[in-house]
Amino acid sequence: PPPTARCEYTPPVSSETRQLASTGSAAANVNLADGDSWEWAVAAANPASLLIVIEQRLGALRAEVSAEDVLQDALMRSWHARSGFEWRGHRAFRAYLLTLADRCMSDRRDAQNAIKRGQGRTVPFSVLSATGPGPEPPPLSATPSRLAVYAEQKRIMVASLESLPEDVREVVRLRLFEQRSMTEIGVMLALSLATVQHRTRRGVRLYHLRLRAAMAESAQIPRPTGDATPFQ
Repeated sequence: PPPTARCEYTPPVSSETRQLASTGSAAANVNLADGDSWEWAVAAANPASLLIVIEQRLGALRAEVSAEDVLQDALMRSWHARSGFEWRGHRAFRAYLLTLADRCMSDRRDAQNAIKRGQGRTVPFSVLSATGPGPEPPPLSATPSRLAVYAEQKRIMVASLESLPEDVREVVRLRLFEQRSMTEIGVMLALSLATVQHRTRRGVRLYHLRLRAAMAESAQIPRPTGDATPFQ
């Protein structure tokens, strides 16, 4: 599987968590009930890349809610449920965050449909996920300032992705951001496995080059460190 991202804005973590981050072992017993470990896991999931996936899935909801709102909602749900989460590796945690984002969007659609039927009322999006303990402060990863950083990273990543030749652009998006397997991509795009593999190698290499160039020109966002999936 593609490696995951760690960025410079990751909050300070304990020495044990830092060791886990450096090894990247999927089998490591990460305790997400610990706030530092949770923050590290979120950073490793690459929130900016999650925004790109969420934006793609929003559909007609884009007129009602932003991808940043959905991500914040998903992060809050994960934060409140973190003590009961069983760590199964980076990819599983990233998939879990996207599942929560899908639930957030589904809740929003249900609320809209209820309003149309005259069975509901308008509710602020942030209230839809108010399922956790009230007194607990929100995590750093879900604060407006951090979400603004993710949004800026997303903008540069999207520009780099859209600059790719058309024949490789969707393959790169599905592979890096949706984390689809080569076989799945072939079925979705009606391509042979050999064609998918070739386009992935060429497209990912080109994407990385263009993303690095775009990030080098921007002084407004943190530079990533270590291995990265959509960043590097």
